[in-house]
Amino acid sequence: MKTLLAKILPFIVLLFCLINISFEPVFYDPRDMDSMEALLEGSGRELAPQWGIERGLISKIRLTSKVMEELNEKSIPADAQLDATVDRLNRILLGQKIMLFIYGFLIFLSVTSFLSLYYRAWFYTFLNRSLYLISILPVLMSLQHPIRSIPQTPIIGTFSSLALFTLAGFLIYMCFAISKVYGKKFADRFGVLETAQNGEEGEFQSNSGSKISWIPILFHFVIIMVAGIVLGNLVYIPIFLLQKHYSFEFGILLLVLIFFLMLFYIRNYFRMGKSEELSPTGNITLSISYLQFRIIRNTIFIGFSIIGIILFVVLLFTVLSMNTWILDFTSGKSV
Repeated sequence: MKTLLAKILPFIVLLFCLINISFEPVFYDPRDMDSMEALLEGSGRELAPQWGIERGLISKIRLTSKVMEELNEKSIPADAQLDATVDRLNRILLGQKIMLFIYGFLIFLSVTSFLSLYYRAWFYTFLNRSLYLISILPVLMSLQHPIRSIPQTPIIGTFSSLALFTLAGFLIYMCFAISKVYGKKFADRFGVLETAQNGEEGEFQSNSGSKISWIPILFHFVIIMVAGIVLGNLVYIPIFLLQKHYSFEFGILLLVLIFFLMLFYIRNYFRMGKSEELSPTGNITLSISYLQFRIIRNTIFIGFSIIGIILFVVLLFTVLSMNTWILDFTSGKSV
């Protein structure tokens, strides 16, 4: 049962994301002003509570971008431009692009999660658990329309709400049960990469506990500083000017470079971790899945590092502020 559910859930999440990107089922409530405005954009003749189909996320982004271009046209007089409207549309467009990135990431993650589970890779637990945790929020956000429609359309609203609640329940359940789908002896493909990863972490821990020599550290620090200055003047400044004056071309160049970098990592993972039991296609797909595993893992590490740095800086400024306040208070009393 757990194995079957674990294999089905990635396809359900994939279908859920594709539906939200292509079109969005929406419930129009006449008592809600936003629903009335959306309803009047259609025929304007039907005012009863009803379900409707709105543009998908990609169509909404295109429409919002087109409206932004029209509002930013130079032919419009400066006093006629609505700054508040433009700012609001900018925020809406940013939110839509973020949601599109999340759905695109979930689509790719659902595929790699299934492949890691199907080929019994050692990292299948991490990928599938990441898929379940990230998918819970969009699923719960989609519950607003079905729940609101239950009083007016009880059958459709109740069925849709139960379906989404069931999906959210399965996602939460499988977050805890995914590790029990396969035993460790059955899910050990690409184990060479796990050994290499554990070896790197163990070497880092052993080095941190040994005696530190400051001369190599200072030498490396000087080399890094010099390399940073050289790169900053010869590479970073031209790249900044390229991004400033040719943003579209720079975006294409950046995507191409990222694509080739991904190919480089996939090739290395394929050469190091390929299994003789799998076909070349299976090994390549597992290499892609392992790349996403590393991306998610490194993103989590960077995120927690940034949070730790922010908390440390906030704590430092809080202590300094308290010391300043104590000094001011004591100096005022002495006077």
